[in-house]
Amino acid sequence: MGSGAHDALIIQLAGPSPYTMKVQVEFDTDNSHLANVTCGSSPGACLLHGNVPQPRVRLAEWHRIEMHVKQSTSPTSKDGVVQWWMDGTLIANYTTVNFPTGNWIEAQLSPTWGGGSNTKTEQDYFWFDHMHISRQ
Repeated sequence: MGSGAHDALIIQLAGPSPYTMKVQVEFDTDNSHLANVTCGSSPGACLLHGNVPQPRVRLAEWHRIEMHVKQSTSPTSKDGVVQWWMDGTLIANYTTVNFPTGNWIEAQLSPTWGGGSNTKTEQDYFWFDHMHISRQ
């Protein structure tokens, strides 16, 4: 999305147990104003944590993950939305997110292990059934 080569919105399963869901926004916009986030340099990537009481992710079970994203009207307007639910329970509600200009160009499911110094000790599975993408 946007004009940046690496603009992304990434759902993460974070551990160690009990696991939680987080969303990382990797935009060339400033989102350091958001509460309950971990940001690197600004503008740049920010990790959005659940900001309402959230369920723990139970492994080896099916979960329904839903996300609502509404782009901001400009890269500085603080009126974009990022919300996500698991099994019908709201996990996070951010309503002042800045997004870069431009349109979404790709949706991707890409389970990845890495980015840290931990060693993988077992084989994991990531199964999905349906993916629906809608726009106004």
